[in-house]
Amino acid sequence: MHWSLATLSWLLVASASAIPLATQHSHGLTSLAQTKRAATDVSLPEWNDVEDDNDGGAHVQLPNNGSLVGRDIKKGWYSREEAAMLQKESEVDVNFFNLLDTLDSLGQLLDRNRIPWAIAGGLALKIHGQPHRYTSDIDIVVQTTMPKLQTALSKDKKFIVPGAGWPSDAHLRVYHNQGSTAKPKYIEVDMIIAGKLTTPENLRANSKDFQKETKAKKPLTIHVMRLGKIFKSKVYALAADHRNKDDKDMKDISWIIEKTPGALVNVQQDLTYDLRQLVIMHLVRLRSPLLNKARELLGVDAGARLHSVPPPQIVGVPPDQQPGFVSWLFDGTPGHTVWG
Repeated sequence: MHWSLATLSWLLVASASAIPLATQHSHGLTSLAQTKRAATDVSLPEWNDVEDDNDGGAHVQLPNNGSLVGRDIKKGWYSREEAAMLQKESEVDVNFFNLLDTLDSLGQLLDRNRIPWAIAGGLALKIHGQPHRYTSDIDIVVQTTMPKLQTALSKDKKFIVPGAGWPSDAHLRVYHNQGSTAKPKYIEVDMIIAGKLTTPENLRANSKDFQKETKAKKPLTIHVMRLGKIFKSKVYALAADHRNKDDKDMKDISWIIEKTPGALVNVQQDLTYDLRQLVIMHLVRLRSPLLNKARELLGVDAGARLHSVPPPQIVGVPPDQQPGFVSWLFDGTPGHTVWG
């Protein structure tokens, strides 16, 4: 994996800094398919994974109920050491309604600041109707600049931002505390600036509104990225050189091909032939019954010789900085797509 100087500096310095999030960032250092969550090296008790079909959430429960985060995060920022702990704690006993509650608060904050937004990733797929699609975090694309986003988030200390020197002007990881200081409950939110990391610039044209209710029966209007754009992000993730979630990505890709092929009317323009062929290669590997349908939708000739596909080059990113870049949690192990 390739590490940028800016990221390494953040890893080394951020934990010693006692100041709010810096406003200077490096430019064009990563792709959408190579930014999301990394496994951490925090020592934790045994975890128990529980899937609940009723609420559509991803539950991870700890044997004890103690918080993993050592200090009360009252100033609205977290250090490098706290980042790994926050990530783990944010995965504890999270369900669909927890995500909707955070989305309610976040949507109101963004709307007050006139920032267009759209949900992506696993939560978007769940809202679009993919059954048994579990996620413990929120991925959201925001049509603004990083300084304006930081200013908006600073108005609500329930949203915990990274400490000084976060090395990206395209992606920001924050945590929403929907509990109290004495008993916090953190929800992870990955925020991507529209037009960066392969996301579309115009969210209104590339999103669709859905109506949902919180557990308290409060109605929510949720702006959700259209499936064609999510499909594109999943294919880019599939091509990432360090990606460890191929089969999960292929489940998402296969569901879109099978259930919503109309979402892929522009796919042959949105993706290069090599990337479309990559999908076919994985369908062949999985012996998928969708193979012929996918060939037709993606425009991949049945007689074409399949070959290995290099990771995609992202516009605006120097070739010598591709394809590894960074995972934004902090030990260098492979992560997954921001939209995953």
